[in-house]
Amino acid sequence: MLELKKREVKVSEKQIETKGRKWAVDHGWYCRKFTSPAHRSVPDRLFLKDGIVVFIEFKKPGNVPTKAQWEEILEIRSKGGRADWTDSVERMIEILEGRHEEWHPPS
Repeated sequence: MLELKKREVKVSEKQIETKGRKWAVDHGWYCRKFTSPAHRSVPDRLFLKDGIVVFIEFKKPGNVPTKAQWEEILEIRSKGGRADWTDSVERMIEILEGRHEEWHPPS
């Protein structure tokens, strides 16, 4: 008997970011790639809607932010900003809609 193997679908960080950006724009969010030439490890994207600004770092599934990326996320939070990271479009939506638990760096 022929046995079929399930093909593992690999999703890249770019695919998650692209699909997430499209969802956000379709739902009224202003969305821009975020860069800071003299400062590394800033979150990938900036989202703005109804006076709310959110910074999100995108990762491919199973990956987590680097130490420097965590420091940036925590710095933004310490100033009262909203910042987090995601490895899925579903979590990005939860972050933007404000119905997520903030993730924290490992101790």
